[in-house]
Amino acid sequence: MATTSHQYTLRLFVLSCALVGSVLCKDLQADTYHTIEVSSLLPSASCKHSATKGDAKASSLKVVHKFGPCASLRRLGPSIKQPTHADILREDQSRVNWINSRLTSKVASVVGPNQVGQSDVNIPAKSGSTVGSGNYVCKPCVKYCYEQKEPIFDSKASTSYGNISCTSSACSQLSSATGNNPGCSSSACVYGIQYGDTSYSVGKTGHLTFGKGTSAGTLKFTPLSTISEGASFYGITIQGISVGGKKLSIPASTFSNVPGIIDSGTVITRLPPTAYTALRNAFRQLMTKYPTAPALSILDTCYDFSNYSSVFIPEVGFSFSGAVEVNLDRTGTMYTASTSQVCLAFAANSDDTDVLIYGNVQQQTFEVVYDVGAMKLGFAPKGCA
Repeated sequence: MATTSHQYTLRLFVLSCALVGSVLCKDLQADTYHTIEVSSLLPSASCKHSATKGDAKASSLKVVHKFGPCASLRRLGPSIKQPTHADILREDQSRVNWINSRLTSKVASVVGPNQVGQSDVNIPAKSGSTVGSGNYVCKPCVKYCYEQKEPIFDSKASTSYGNISCTSSACSQLSSATGNNPGCSSSACVYGIQYGDTSYSVGKTGHLTFGKGTSAGTLKFTPLSTISEGASFYGITIQGISVGGKKLSIPASTFSNVPGIIDSGTVITRLPPTAYTALRNAFRQLMTKYPTAPALSILDTCYDFSNYSSVFIPEVGFSFSGAVEVNLDRTGTMYTASTSQVCLAFAANSDDTDVLIYGNVQQQTFEVVYDVGAMKLGFAPKGCA
């Protein structure tokens, strides 16, 4: 699940011909649009927590955008430089290059503002990223605990954590989830796993519950698959894309010939060039009434909404295997640098052999459930604001 500290107002309604003119009205009758107040595209300048409270009987955590006004980085003082949008997108491309180097034969490269020729050099390297969602350092550590600014989770100090027994069904499912057979120690299920960066973890399994229960009634599940070249990645199969309610004419081989993954660490979804070109062209055709704006890093389709109070954005949808249709929220369609530069939040891979990556912008406002034991991925709309 991905959330932001942005406060959005999103209104979905049907407009009559008298309000928008006959040409636009004809399009709206045939297509699906989001109606967006331009002021809602901008993040709040002050920290405003959601008024929605979690289940009082369950533990919960506040989730904020790491670069937003509620983030802990803001409290570290002016010495911490906030990244620009170009910085975020450049770092995002570096992660995509790394993923392709792991899952394909390509060599990873870091994308910087000034490209230079390649040369042989050895330098110490350390990740500048904090441990992301889904990755927690827990005591006791195998040899030593990873040095981090955030507190390390101590199960002994938790009132909501409990070990899983060796005889439980959850323990037996570990082999399919991690590729390793579980062990048993003092009647507690023990697992071992190696991650994408070759680090590893060994420990007892348990349950830690946050917030309300799963919205099982609204979840739609698509199959998950494992990636032989990278056990820490979860594979998905995208079968089609729609824009404005119309399915795009994209050859099925465009999606079937490349590996596809869901990755919450990647910001912008990366599509094969053939698929992205079809998406971009269809989107542009439905946005001709708005003035264009300069490209923003990897985002090549941008608009200037500074002279509008509200705009109409065509809905973008994805078809996953298992007959799962996911229609994106408008926050999953547009990336906003300013009201004068609002961009289509998708990018093309360098070629049709690169990994298709479903990123975290497209997951915004959705409840995303990883049922690893059953090897399926669930989507439910309006999981968060």
